[in-house]
Amino acid sequence: MQKNLSPTYYRLLTNQSFSLIETTISLLIFSAGIAIVASSYLNLLRAQELSQVSYTALEGFRLGTEKLWRDMKYGSNFASGPNRLTFFDFYCRESALVFNAANGTIEYAKDGVTTTLNDPTLLWTKGFETRLATNANGVTRLATIALQMDVPDRRGGTSTTLALQLSVAPLAAPFPSQPCQ
Repeated sequence: MQKNLSPTYYRLLTNQSFSLIETTISLLIFSAGIAIVASSYLNLLRAQELSQVSYTALEGFRLGTEKLWRDMKYGSNFASGPNRLTFFDFYCRESALVFNAANGTIEYAKDGVTTTLNDPTLLWTKGFETRLATNANGVTRLATIALQMDVPDRRGGTSTTLALQLSVAPLAAPFPSQPCQ
């Protein structure tokens, strides 16, 4: 008996196509690859968002302390107390820097307006200390604020501790009298 050597249409289809199982396995592998790439991308986006929020909080705190430093530079009549520093600014308006230990914030009060310098969910203040160095006439020649702050890891890890020190030598320091009396 002689076999037919020319392939039939059915035999051509079965030799050139994938079976249902092969197609399913390739789709499963492709889907797993897409899932891995998508989860990596989402984790990268989440980390970028957290770093952007932390950067914004630190930048806001930096701007606040820069404004505070400028006010202290031209200030006079410094007085420190527990968790607070008061002084008069250039225009003889009373200003106060107050540490609120209950909620971990630093508040800057000036002209009846109180501004919180830090968001406690992003920068928790756990230590606040002020030191004033005066000359023989009682004029403050150096005002120092030392802060200890925690930057909590919002993903549940450990927090990072920052130690900040703001030292200001007021311009009124060389003069024997306080300008705001």
